[in-house]
Amino acid sequence: MDQKISSTIEQAEAFLVSAQNELCKPEEDAVPYSICKYAHGAIVNFLSAYLMRNGRDVPESHTVEELLTFCREVNPQLDIWMNMDTANDFYKMAEKTKAMVDPALTSN
Repeated sequence: MDQKISSTIEQAEAFLVSAQNELCKPEEDAVPYSICKYAHGAIVNFLSAYLMRNGRDVPESHTVEELLTFCREVNPQLDIWMNMDTANDFYKMAEKTKAMVDPALTSN
């Protein structure tokens, strides 16, 4: 396997382990933001490795959505993990985040 692909998979695995380690902490010690960032890093790296393994270029700057679109070009069935329940969960998270930070952002 190509060294770049191997190192990308290793990085993805490291992010996944970090997210799991954070999740294993007592709730009062766990940092949800860190869990999300580690999980995001794992997703980006796993998708990037998939693209590289399939001979596709990975742009330097990209979003998860862009990577998933490129991966779907290789295999259209890769969209099964994202469904309306997941989308609604993320929307609710965004709404809660807005409610928490909006007063601080508009008070100036």
